[in-house]
Amino acid sequence: MSLKVSVAIPAELVAATIEAFGRLDLLVNNAAVAEVATLEAIDAGHLQRHFAANVGAVLFGSQAAARVFGEKGGAIVNISSINASQPPPGGAVYSATKAAVEAVTKCLAIELGPRRIRVNAVAPGATDTGMLRSVLRPGVEQEILEKTLLGDRLGTPEDIAAVVAFLAGPDAGWITGQVINASGGLQI
Repeated sequence: MSLKVSVAIPAELVAATIEAFGRLDLLVNNAAVAEVATLEAIDAGHLQRHFAANVGAVLFGSQAAARVFGEKGGAIVNISSINASQPPPGGAVYSATKAAVEAVTKCLAIELGPRRIRVNAVAPGATDTGMLRSVLRPGVEQEILEKTLLGDRLGTPEDIAAVVAFLAGPDAGWITGQVINASGGLQI
C-alpha cells in the first residue's frame, strides 16, 4: 500500500497567502474525509483517502506554515473530532485519523513552541454540516440530542468557528498543545 499525500498543495496555499497578504499568522487545518465502513468493508483506498486528507494535510499544511511564520510566531489550529476518543460503529479509520491529529497536535506543540508557534486542536461533537449529514444513520440525530447536555440542537459551524477564533487570538496566547472539546456536552 502506498499512501499518496500531496506536499505541493499546502505549500501552494501558503505561498498564495503570503503573496496576497504579505505574511501568515494562522493556519486552520480543517480538510477532512469521513466515510463509514465496517471492518469487512475497509480497503486500502479507504485507508489512504482518510489518512492523506485527515492526517497528511495537517502535517504538510503545518510544515508549510511553520516555514513562513515570522519572529512573532503564529498559531496552528487543527480540527479533530470527539470520534478520536468516542468512535462510532463503522468509524474505525476516521476515528483513528482524528486520534492521529490529536497526537500530531501535541507533538508539533512541543517541536514548534520554542519558535513561538502555538499548536492546538478543536474536537467538535455532532455539528450540522454536510459531512455529518452524509454519514448520519436514521434516528441517530435524536440519540445524539438526548446524550448532549446542551441537547436542544446539533452544533453549528459557527459554534466551532468561535472556538477556533479564540485559539487563534491573543486571549489564547499562553495555550498550546491542547485539544478543546466543543461538543455541547456530548462528551465530557
